[in-house]
Amino acid sequence: MTHVDPPRGIFTLPTPANSIDPFWDVIKSNEHFTLQRTKAASSNTFFRGVFGTIQNVLDTKQPPFRILFRSDINSISLQIAVSQTEKGIEDAWKWVEDSFNEGLLKLDIPSEKENFVETKIKSLVTRQDKGTDEVSEDESVRSASRAFRQTFDVAPTERLVNFYSCAYRGISQGWMYISENYLCFYSFVLGIETKLFIELKDIQNLAKEKSKRGMIPDSIKIITKDEQEHFFSNLFHRDETYDLLVQLTTLAMQRLLKNASIDPAPGTLYDFEQDFSSPRIDVSSSQEPLMSPMVPPLKKGLEEQKRDKKFQIFFNLPTTEHMMQECVCEFSTPDTDVCNGKLQLSEGYLTFVSVDGRSCSLVVPLYTVRRVERINSKTHAFALSITNWHQMKLLFHINESKSFFEKFCNVLKDNLKSQVRHMKHLRPFLSTCFSETLLSDPKKDQTVGGLGLIFGFPGDSKK
Repeated sequence: MTHVDPPRGIFTLPTPANSIDPFWDVIKSNEHFTLQRTKAASSNTFFRGVFGTIQNVLDTKQPPFRILFRSDINSISLQIAVSQTEKGIEDAWKWVEDSFNEGLLKLDIPSEKENFVETKIKSLVTRQDKGTDEVSEDESVRSASRAFRQTFDVAPTERLVNFYSCAYRGISQGWMYISENYLCFYSFVLGIETKLFIELKDIQNLAKEKSKRGMIPDSIKIITKDEQEHFFSNLFHRDETYDLLVQLTTLAMQRLLKNASIDPAPGTLYDFEQDFSSPRIDVSSSQEPLMSPMVPPLKKGLEEQKRDKKFQIFFNLPTTEHMMQECVCEFSTPDTDVCNGKLQLSEGYLTFVSVDGRSCSLVVPLYTVRRVERINSKTHAFALSITNWHQMKLLFHINESKSFFEKFCNVLKDNLKSQVRHMKHLRPFLSTCFSETLLSDPKKDQTVGGLGLIFGFPGDSKK
């Protein structure tokens, strides 16, 4: 038998679905699969408007055609394909019949049949749609992203950040889609379709507003470069939506400036070379990380980026540093009282900030660490003693679980190993710093100047 190639962009990761749904009609069916069409697509104009309105309110624009695998284990089926066109779903149906019917007849156990279909479809989707939202870990993001891409005809690689139910100009109730590069809105109410497509780089101003005669803080006003005003209300997560748009429009502008070959200003808060959508590798273990075909939602990456920027700014760290671990702990030295606060670990630094009002904070470059020891504590199960370059001991009593403490120690060990190459540069540099003369033999001649020896700072280096 000649097998046709599977159509691209039709198959989805197997998702539970109800095969008996009042909004769907059965078009084709066999022993294992069902092809359905929405009632909105087959009804007359009036009912199409009613069904379309209901679906628009309850869902983020479900495609009109889908294929389900009927499981014999329970009443819930698995959705394996969706399409905006009848031709697309017909091609998918033909491929399903050619690829599965013969194999399923050889299996008798229902769980084996379901596993056979689920494994083959998952393998197909992860291979065809690698790096897109079709393999997102979040099922709701996969569904919303599919509706977004099919409605606005954007590239399959355009990833959705989040989506919100809202109203446009207080009339059209629908869905706002926010992606890496676009802000879009779609609504279908009683046959009236509303579509709005805005590039984030074209947004000139954002403002929080109140609707219902200025009483309800649930709205956002957007002004574009062409002076067009767009008003969105009924936003139940107004502040979250606003913060996300501010972050994304800033990133869009930074990319625009980079593409224009304009050098960033000194001390810029953004690292243009870093792709915030790339999943971070877990270095909590010395073993090779497992490569999963699933990708985390883009919103998670943005939240991590926002957290990292605050971390970098607060401790004045390079933009290459990311917060890898954070825990509650008590900090002290042999000569000081205990401070309660948070301990953070990045690729090259260990930081602490107090939360008990003592205004205590510290930054320890890992290449200045001479020794790390686990110590016994009468009051805490987990404690670390860190000795720095000048033999000063820093004591951290970590108030976390054993599993977290072990993970923290493993990450710290790996990061210390990666900093060894920088330690050889530390001694010759410190020997030129005037502060080191206070700790060394006063009879020994030293060349002082620190960074001035490299950059030529004027004047007396001792001053």
